[in-house]
Amino acid sequence: MSSLTITNSFVNATTADATQVNTNFSDVKSFVDSHVVHGHDFSVVRCGARVRRVAVQSITNGASTAISWDTEDQDTDGFITPTSTTFTIPSGKAGIYVVSLQAAASVSGRKFMVLTPTSSITGMPSSFRHEMGNDAITSYATSWSLPLNASDTFTLGVFHESGSAVNHTGWASVYKASI
Repeated sequence: MSSLTITNSFVNATTADATQVNTNFSDVKSFVDSHVVHGHDFSVVRCGARVRRVAVQSITNGASTAISWDTEDQDTDGFITPTSTTFTIPSGKAGIYVVSLQAAASVSGRKFMVLTPTSSITGMPSSFRHEMGNDAITSYATSWSLPLNASDTFTLGVFHESGSAVNHTGWASVYKASI
């Protein structure tokens, strides 16, 4: 994060002249104008990862299966290694995270998106499922927001009941939403 530099410093019980106060005000205003827009500090680097499953992955019928991510588009702090299924929250990066998952299947049918904690995340259920229905869709997406600590791990996957193995591709992002 960028730091604010103030030109003049003052000692308690001393008088500052108007020029010094105006200079300091200008320092603060310039910093705010160049870094904060509508309450968001854009000098803070985004923390997280964005991955894709480009090659099709065969998902067995009736089984929740973690997606093996074969392409990493962005990873600021080592959240995941390509071909891995597991995301890990890095040291010093605890916070509220927004986790998004999109998948595309080769056929329609009943589907679930699944976030599965693979470490003991205090107070979390064994998995988060979002049912996508039993209709003609082949592309589906969902998001979760959840508190995660450093070293927490989880996978993102799909479950379907289409009658046989179905090829899937996917896209996911894991970004810290709190500072």
